[in-house]
Amino acid sequence: EAAPRLVLIPTWQCELRCRYCVIPKQTGRVMSLETARDGIRFLLSSSRNDLILQFFGGEALLEWELVRECIRYGHEQAVKLGKDLSFILSSNGMSIDAGRLEWLSNYPVKLELSLDGDSDTQNRFRRALKKGEDSYAEGIGPKASMIQSAGLPYDVIMVVHPENAFK
Repeated sequence: EAAPRLVLIPTWQCELRCRYCVIPKQTGRVMSLETARDGIRFLLSSSRNDLILQFFGGEALLEWELVRECIRYGHEQAVKLGKDLSFILSSNGMSIDAGRLEWLSNYPVKLELSLDGDSDTQNRFRRALKKGEDSYAEGIGPKASMIQSAGLPYDVIMVVHPENAFK
């Protein structure tokens, strides 16, 4: 039986404009710390002991301080309650750096990294918001060895666009 999971969306903003994404990129849509803490307390009220808090978006790492505070707070509260709370951080990788990976490695965090293929495929279907920016070169591809050496568990997920599915 799967552990109960709560998904927080710290922001709907993202550095990418994926052709298939349905999340509206509304300016100013940022979750408040109070709302996030309410969600964490709700999750921890479960009668189950093994729980998962996931960060999704948009790109959750664009609200790094909020994500950090939620992980710190969630971990602290779970310990007080004798519960096992693990975290999943979904990311396109553009905002990942060594410092963030080092901080995350202090907690039970699993990365869920999105990469849709090689550079041409990535840039065709997952275009960068900033004109001329390369979503592959700025994403997880070139950061793979840094991510692996951080020691965090991770999955790589991909979307196969219908235009690419039957070539």
